[in-house]
Amino acid sequence: MNSNLVHRCIAGFAMGWLLLLAGCSEEQAEVQPEPVRAIKYMTLERGAAAQQRRIAGVVAAGTSSVAAFETAGQVIELTHNVGDTVVAGDLLARLDPEPFRLRLAEAEAKRDQARAAVADAESKYQQQNQLFDKGYATRTARESALATLRNARGALGVAESQVQIARRNLEKTELKAPFSGVIARRTVEPFEEVASGQEVYTLQTEGENEVKVSLPETLVNVVSVGDPVDVIVSLLSSDAIQGRVAEVSPLAEGVNAYPVTVRLESSPPGLRPGMSAQVLFQFRPADTSNAFTVPISALKPKVGEEGGFVYVFDAGKLDERAVQVVNLRDNSLQIVGEIQPGEVIATAGVSLLYDGMPARLLDPATLR
Repeated sequence: MNSNLVHRCIAGFAMGWLLLLAGCSEEQAEVQPEPVRAIKYMTLERGAAAQQRRIAGVVAAGTSSVAAFETAGQVIELTHNVGDTVVAGDLLARLDPEPFRLRLAEAEAKRDQARAAVADAESKYQQQNQLFDKGYATRTARESALATLRNARGALGVAESQVQIARRNLEKTELKAPFSGVIARRTVEPFEEVASGQEVYTLQTEGENEVKVSLPETLVNVVSVGDPVDVIVSLLSSDAIQGRVAEVSPLAEGVNAYPVTVRLESSPPGLRPGMSAQVLFQFRPADTSNAFTVPISALKPKVGEEGGFVYVFDAGKLDERAVQVVNLRDNSLQIVGEIQPGEVIATAGVSLLYDGMPARLLDPATLR
């Protein structure tokens, strides 16, 4: 046999084996299973509908009142200072009572004169009436005596009213606390002349505090009187204080800001009017009625668009679902979209996931 022919046969035989081995290698590579990714996960549950907004406010006393004399006079005594605690009915201040005693004495003297005038007018009327019945007096004389009696009785009524006013003014020379609380301010000093209605003290209730806030027009219509809220006074504690909406003003103050009053159910030690507070309002707008709360790490954003994707675990694979974000709350998102209650979604590493990717759930023990 020709040696060249033998060499060609051997070369062809070797090439065939190489091609056969290459084909087998490719088949083996194709049948290798795709790696299965272990994912952190959570189960979707309803209940994300409530949104939360923090609004800055200021603590105020539940009741604040100006204590003032109803009459003018000279202050001769002030019994309390700023910060003092008082009980309803406690004496706060006193005016010089002497001018008021003199006015009362004068009014009583005029009343006594009026009583005497009435007695005299009654006697004269009775006399004229008897004379008229016997025909010794004219009808005109009798009617004149009756008119005099009526005028005397009217004057007595006025005099008695003046006595009552003078006696009341004397009693009002003592200024008493209208309710139990604490003295927040004192504006006069002893022996100072004050006018009627001029502020002497400002009293505030103690332990019955409120928080004043202003809500924007986008929120005021979803907040109602009686709604529960949480109040945080960070200066005292990070713990929330329970409160309820007490008033919602229909009139705006400033630019689209509506005053709202929140009444605290309790006041922690150290809480004082004027402190800053944060009020956490919960409300349920229509666009979040079917929302789910998920961690921010569960969302894979869409490039250049709002919303994004979550990955639902289904029969060993991941199913990419489009969602929209309807609210951001603390470190969580509230989302709606192609998802249902009870479905399991990935909550970490979503940037490396893709639709149809094989996956398995991490052992719950590793999620703690």
